[in-house]
Amino acid sequence: MSLERFIQVNLVLAPLLLGAGYLYYESLPVIVLPIGLSYLCFVIVLGFAWGMSRLSMALES
Repeated sequence: MSLERFIQVNLVLAPLLLGAGYLYYESLPVIVLPIGLSYLCFVIVLGFAWGMSRLSMALES
């Protein structure tokens, strides 16, 4: 899976994960919270880096 495809999939998956976490917060096991939050942080940082890369390439040409 390419980086661009990964980012596009996570544009849909990350909000769904946030919504599910919000709805089922009380019934989630304790280990799921740090794993889910670390995954979301990873996706946000990677998405930001990918977006800035695309922006810099667009501004150069």
